Amino acid sequence: MKIPRRHAPRLFALFMAFSMSMLMSAVLTLVNLGPAGFPGPWLHAWTVAFIVALPLILLLAPLGQRFVAAITE
Repeated sequence: MKIPRRHAPRLFALFMAFSMSMLMSAVLTLVNLGPAGFPGPWLHAWTVAFIVALPLILLLAPLGQRFVAAITE
């Protein structure tokens, strides 16, 4: 069973929030703390980042799309 196409923008936002918050929090946690004791602080940072990222993507994506449409042919 496939998900209806009308849900595509929200699913894309969910995927982007999940993957980008995971990767960015991992990189920044490693840079700041190093590999020792990585999992605990990273999971906390990822949770916070995801909670912030998802609503921001849902709010900012339409603005970004309009901006790009306005400056491109």
